[in-house]
Amino acid sequence: MRVMRSRLILITLLTGIGLPALCQVQSHSPNPTSYSNYELLVYHSFFFRVEWLQAQASKSDANGGNGTYLRSIVMREAGLTGQEAVNLNAIAADWSVGDLATNKAAVALIAAGARGSTSPALRNLAGQRKRVVADHIDQLKAALGPARFRVLDAYAHRNTSGLAGAR
Repeated sequence: MRVMRSRLILITLLTGIGLPALCQVQSHSPNPTSYSNYELLVYHSFFFRVEWLQAQASKSDANGGNGTYLRSIVMREAGLTGQEAVNLNAIAADWSVGDLATNKAAVALIAAGARGSTSPALRNLAGQRKRVVADHIDQLKAALGPARFRVLDAYAHRNTSGLAGAR
């Protein structure tokens, strides 16, 4: 519960209060304006969901259950092939490492007194988070190809419809 609360606070800070800062940060990707903040929020939520399902499946396995159903939800619902699902899971796992590192750094800065968009260090982390998500969207596009990425993109948008108000 504590981890979830910390994660919600960080998401609010880095995407809510820090949203103006996100718009001003330059990305290291070739085209820093290729993704809107809304697209980045959709994919942050999507990657989180993929990772969460994998974690729940592993917990089920560890408790003597069978996590196969949980592991295959996105694959079945999005109409992915087995290899596409493997690629998505690997990309989401890699995204999670970068996102967790950004979250830990933000928690340390906040604990040290940094606040919202007035902190250059937190603005930098917001930009880093934006780059991590954008880089992993690019990895998905490369792994799936344009036609299959469009299918997964439509699925990601349908399954993060709660973000519609963030547009």
